[in-house]
Amino acid sequence: MNKFFCSLTSFGALIFPLYTQAQQVLADTTTEAIALAAVWRTDATAARLLRGTEYLDYTPGNTIGNQFYLTNASQPGSVYYDGRYFTKVPLLYDLKLDQLILTDTVRNIKLRLVNEGVKFFILDGRRFVRVQSDSAATAPTGFYQLLLNGRTQLLARRSKKVAEEIVQQHLSFIYKETSRLFINNKGKLAEVGKLNDLLALLTDHKPELQKFARSNKLKFSTTERELSTIQLVEYYNSL
Repeated sequence: MNKFFCSLTSFGALIFPLYTQAQQVLADTTTEAIALAAVWRTDATAARLLRGTEYLDYTPGNTIGNQFYLTNASQPGSVYYDGRYFTKVPLLYDLKLDQLILTDTVRNIKLRLVNEGVKFFILDGRRFVRVQSDSAATAPTGFYQLLLNGRTQLLARRSKKVAEEIVQQHLSFIYKETSRLFINNKGKLAEVGKLNDLLALLTDHKPELQKFARSNKLKFSTTERELSTIQLVEYYNSL
């Protein structure tokens, strides 16, 4: 069986019993999460979280934006790491490096969690699962946001790249975020970017999907692609 499918199937079975507990975490502010950091840090098993190497910010001063997911401030999050589920942990997610980062508020440093030890994590209510892919050409190994988890799963690969631009006659570096969408249908992983990609893969309900896309005026431009894909795949899973 496809390794990707196995990893997501196991993830789906694990995440939902924990999601209710994780929702409470999201109500905490960053300040509250930092105050609680000392609690999990004194737990004997928390040493598992503290075994990473130090993370140093590599972004030059003349940069617009940052390399992180949503914000460059630590957020209260949850992570299933090295066989244990941790909550109310100050986390950052570096989209350029595809790296999950822990803020150790006691030592006032940031640590790179060992990515291979992360099964999933939750930030701002968004769930990310680590996927070990068979083919980097099809989909790189790393963290993917789980957008839909039904018989057909929809995932997003978030990343950031640095572009050089002249701003007010000065060379600046600008972080730009990109997203790639993937569906896992019957154990097969494929990237999708437009309506025809989806129709070619979800052939068992192609007429219904075409009608749904027309009646709901779904568009697959860069700005509308993700929402339209979510709507279409969600409808497909309901059939």
